Amino acid sequence: MERWPRATVMVAHMERNGTRGPGSESLRSDPGPLHRNQRPTSPEYAARQDKPLWCFQRHTQQWESVSPREIAFGKGYYDYTSETDYSAVAHPDSIFAILEREFPQKREQMAVSQFETWEQHKDFLLEYMQMMRARFPLAMQQQEAEVRKLRGSRITSVGPDRRSVTVDSIEPRPLPEHAVRNWTISRMLQDVQAGISWMANYDWCLRYTDNEQEPFCTTDQALIVMGTIPDQPMSFGANEN
Repeated sequence: MERWPRATVMVAHMERNGTRGPGSESLRSDPGPLHRNQRPTSPEYAARQDKPLWCFQRHTQQWESVSPREIAFGKGYYDYTSETDYSAVAHPDSIFAILEREFPQKREQMAVSQFETWEQHKDFLLEYMQMMRARFPLAMQQQEAEVRKLRGSRITSVGPDRRSVTVDSIEPRPLPEHAVRNWTISRMLQDVQAGISWMANYDWCLRYTDNEQEPFCTTDQALIVMGTIPDQPMSFGANEN
């Protein structure tokens, strides 16, 4: 499994379906959705499939159409360890693919109505966001940190009643590295499959721009903070009242 900034994929696709993109003249040449008389093998369509991301090059101050490999990727980032029996577990690719296959279809449906019908697809969009959040490197690091707190012993035999077991030590110890990785992947997938869960309790709006002269930026601040924070005022931007 290769890892790349999938959040970028979502934002780029959503913006590219408008008449203008995120401040780039080159976005105007986007072939857009396929028409009935346009073959999927056309050069324009093939180029868009090979390089679906828009990347802003700081040294040239220009937007460029790029492939995921041109930005970043990591082989095996979401894979279980090599000795894992994949007949007994769900491969991460199969879980991700369910939402990834549907996203282009939902995006095209919303684009037809200029995104006015986005609320009809809200649950799907939240579920897609949940997947991206759960598989993000920071979330994976947090899952791994929790797994490393676990302690256990190796089962050496199972009793005839199939209910009792014998372990190699009565002193629980940290999990071996292969178990840490597999548990981290499993917990991440459980998070993905949990669906929208708590996200359904919030009011949502969809923001997009069809004018490169009037762009908007998402914030780097957390969507939600759980736990204790320093007793200090929180800033929500220069235009707050």
